[in-house]
Formats: sequence, structure tokens, C-alpha cells
Amino acid sequence: MNRRTDAYGGTIANRCAFTLETVDKLCSAISAGRLGVRLSPFGLFNETDGEDRMEQWLYLCSELSKRKIAYV
Repeated sequence: MNRRTDAYGGTIANRCAFTLETVDKLCSAISAGRLGVRLSPFGLFNETDGEDRMEQWLYLCSELSKRKIAYV
């Protein structure tokens, strides 16, 4: 369960914001074609097993796809 109350908590979009902001900065610095992101959707850490985990990963992958990075 996500208990954060800042800008990176609450909605699925907010929970993915830090990752997407970081990817956007890296794309600007080195270009999307040279950037890869490794995800571990089944690697649970610090109680990250929320009820809407699948929806969160689908959202994140969809957003990463829009950025045309080299690989996910």
C-alpha cells in the first residue's frame, strides 16, 4: 500500500512520476536511443506489493514506450 502524501504518492501517475522525470532528464542528456531501463515488476522491496501493482506497471510501460527509449 502506498502511504506517501507528497507529489510522488497517491495516484498511479504520481507513483510513476519520479521514474518518468528521471528518464526524461536522461533522454535530454544522452538521447532516448542510448537509454535503457530495467524493470523488476516481481521484485518486491519495502512492502511494494500494492493491490493495483499490475495497473501501475502497465501505466509505467505505456509511458516509457512513448519516450522511444532504446529498450525496457
